[in-house]
Amino acid sequence: MQPRDYQQATLDRVLLEKHDGFGLFYEQRTGKTPLSLFLSRDWDCHHNLVVCPKKAIPVWENKISEMGLNPQEWTIITYSRARIDRVSLSKVRWDLVIADESHYIKERSSSQTKALWSIGRRAKKRLALSGSPQGD
Repeated sequence: MQPRDYQQATLDRVLLEKHDGFGLFYEQRTGKTPLSLFLSRDWDCHHNLVVCPKKAIPVWENKISEMGLNPQEWTIITYSRARIDRVSLSKVRWDLVIADESHYIKERSSSQTKALWSIGRRAKKRLALSGSPQGD
């Protein structure tokens, strides 16, 4: 699987930057999941966490398989599981933490947002993904 032209342009830009966190705010159905997996590969990440809605878990599992990545290098959980397991997940030094559908953590005072902040704090790289339209 190869990146589409617009995904490659994003990959090139992100890989040039020296930041450890990025937001990918593409429209729905434009390939944020594969783009994230391309980045994990290019960053050489082998201990990864994806936090996403329950309905997105099979999408992540399928894309990881399609791209030939090792599924054992990926932990995929729901936002509620992240909130419940916040303490133990926060102790892990993840290579990459991905918040899929990151609008689920837009309220900074919510326990869900605080859990993701705590979990991602020690990660080497972080990605926030959202395809949901945002108002002005």
